[in-house]
Amino acid sequence: MSFIDLMGNIAYSIQNFILEGFLLLTNFLTRSTRIERIMYQKKASQSTKVVQIEEALRRHEDERLREFAWSSGEETDVAHRLLPSINDEDQKHDYKKMLARSMRQIRGYTKLCDEVESRRSTAYDSSNESHEKLLLKLWKFLKPDEELKSRKSKQWEDIGFQGDDPATDFRGMGILGLEQLCFFAQFDAHNAQRSLKISLDPRIGFPFAICGITITAMLKELFLL
Repeated sequence: MSFIDLMGNIAYSIQNFILEGFLLLTNFLTRSTRIERIMYQKKASQSTKVVQIEEALRRHEDERLREFAWSSGEETDVAHRLLPSINDEDQKHDYKKMLARSMRQIRGYTKLCDEVESRRSTAYDSSNESHEKLLLKLWKFLKPDEELKSRKSKQWEDIGFQGDDPATDFRGMGILGLEQLCFFAQFDAHNAQRSLKISLDPRIGFPFAICGITITAMLKELFLL
């Protein structure tokens, strides 16, 4: 770790320490919780509140809340317990519904990110029959009128792989890269064929499959921000 990185980490830790102290003091003076103060905000958009609620839950003293480990359907009851200082019943009812909806969004998004990472970390395995079948489906989706002469073939380069065995190109994105290519080729066939045609242009061509895998990697990073 460089000196600059070390100083950056120290500064971040100090900032978090000061922030937590400030939040504890605010809780004591206002007698309201952090989540209640988020719900009270008038000008903040709903998306901003969801982000703030997620951050508040990640810092919560209850481990179940920090891990988003409440049971599906339990959000309304949990939301009620997270708003202890709101005495107005109508206001509490509205905030409880908003908070429960936000919690469902947060938990659902977290599960989606976990599933995406799980698929990415699953390496393509040439000995796995389901992986091989999916790869051959990709060829049929993109080249329905051309027979693949053998599993290892220079023909794979025609759809943008780097060599005669596509398995080596999935190392970064695992089976997720192949699944995304297949999804595009199957469910948006017109645009997939159009993109493939452009990729073969001698002037502006590009490796179709490799670009698809790269786009998957970029989207994954955006998901996990």
